[in-house]
Amino acid sequence: MILATWCLQVPGALAIALVGDVTKAQKGVIDLSSYDLSSNLIDINGEVRFEWEALVPPNQSQRLTDFYPLPSLWGQFTANGISTNQIGYASYGFDILLPNNFAKSGKMLAFGVAHTYCAYSLFVDGKLIGSNGKVATFAADYIPYWKPQTMSFFPISDTVHVILQISNFDHSKGGIREDLRFGDSDLIEYEFTRDMSFDYILTGCLLMGGLFFLGFYLFGRNDYSLLFFALFCLSYAYRIIGAKNYGLHYLVPNLSWNTAIVLEYLTLYLSGILFIIYSYLLYPLHYKRGMVYFTG
Repeated sequence: MILATWCLQVPGALAIALVGDVTKAQKGVIDLSSYDLSSNLIDINGEVRFEWEALVPPNQSQRLTDFYPLPSLWGQFTANGISTNQIGYASYGFDILLPNNFAKSGKMLAFGVAHTYCAYSLFVDGKLIGSNGKVATFAADYIPYWKPQTMSFFPISDTVHVILQISNFDHSKGGIREDLRFGDSDLIEYEFTRDMSFDYILTGCLLMGGLFFLGFYLFGRNDYSLLFFALFCLSYAYRIIGAKNYGLHYLVPNLSWNTAIVLEYLTLYLSGILFIIYSYLLYPLHYKRGMVYFTG
């Protein structure tokens, strides 16, 4: 129902939202003046302004004098001759050039932010439009959180000034892993809703399948292959809803980051082990028991 409604509201959105144009930032400037933003989604990456170990206020973007690749993980490059590392904080800045008189059209634009480690705040034209967790300069003050989201805004001029602050004091990775998504608000929201809908549907299918085969095991023949297949389905269901798009964080907004990341990595290995054991029990003549112990 959700997907059908969005397809009706946004003609051609299905084809557009699947692939975005990749636009490279050069010296912190992204030129979209020749793009039709009403029918194109943009994957923003390239060379943006940067300052390591500084949370630059949105009205002081002139402080950002170095350049750094976006997206990238910290520790891969240097900034102002200083090597970045996974633990710390930094600020990114870039300007987006819109088509002439776009701001006067009254159309809403949006950013889609996915995997950022581990807290961020996004400012557009000096205003905070979205955040995840709490950015800070000290571990005691910051709060990590992972929840991909969309953030809409009305441009006030044909040049959009963007500041992105990121902090990480917990994870082995720091920085931003994927391109920023940018474009018409309706298209961004459609794409986000579509991806979340698929995750929820697939999670529901895995849960129902897992419970179905668990019932077969409990009330039918006590075949251990049924049990381990049921456990695999139930554990992998968490991988769908508790990783990548993190749809679970919308259903359980108070779930702590520490609990979520333990469950995410636990189910990553557990689901693989359960599937190996299930395969062995289903085809015992094709597997050696020692291989099962080794891979598990």
